[in-house]
Parts: sequence; C-alpha cells; structure tokens
Amino acid sequence: MAGHMNLEGMEELMLHIQSLDKKVDDALKDKALREGAEFLRDKIQHHPNMPRSDAHKEHAQDHIIVKKADDDTYEVGPEERFFYLQFHELGARGGTYKSKTGNSYKLPGIDAKPFMRPAFETNAQEIQKRMGKVIKRGLGI
Repeated sequence: MAGHMNLEGMEELMLHIQSLDKKVDDALKDKALREGAEFLRDKIQHHPNMPRSDAHKEHAQDHIIVKKADDDTYEVGPEERFFYLQFHELGARGGTYKSKTGNSYKLPGIDAKPFMRPAFETNAQEIQKRMGKVIKRGLGI
C-alpha cells in the first residue's frame, strides 16, 4: 500500500519508551542532571581561555561550582565572589562603575575570551551521552 509502512515491533518499542518515563523517577533525573553539570564544570575549568593568575593567588578555575537551582535544574558557573569572570566571558567596556553598595570601581576595557559557552557547545553531545548512561544504568538497560 502506498503511504503506509509497517515496522515490525514498532508498537512494542513505543510501549517500552512510554513505560521508561514512569520508571525515571525524580532521583534518577537529578542524578543524571548532576552528572552532566559536573562534567561541564570540569570542561569549563580546563578550557584554554579560562583566566589563570600568574601570581600566587587563588585561581578562578578552582571556583567554578555546580549549584542546584530552585526549579530542579543545575547551574554551572563561578562562585559569586568571582563575578568578574563574566567580563572575561562577554567582554566589557572600560570605565568607572558603581556597585549596588555605592562603591566606585574603575574597570579597564576587557576583550571577550569566552570559556563557558565554548565549553558547553563543544561538549553538549558528550554531556547528553553521560546523562543517558546514568539513566540507562538506573533503569538496568
């Protein structure tokens, strides 16, 4: 018959896929999300554009964190006191800026040298693969 295809076992496969959603509980989803977030953190920390201090100070790469958000997702990025990494990621015009507390800061012009976005884009498929492995292990498949 034109326009009609019968794939042997397709109905059984669809039923199996639908039943998987019921088996993937919140704890397993959380474990998979955390796995992906921690893998991304490692890739951000070791990205070639990650700013590194020549002085004997704390290195920003040691302060990239994985934090669970209110909506059961994970955020990956710098600790709050390393907020200045956004200037390295996005670039910044030089000038004098006032903080929320009223303090003034002089900021030099900073060229963008992204390290978070490229780390994510380069590794998106591997992140998904690792999350999938966690789910498969959890389901015993």
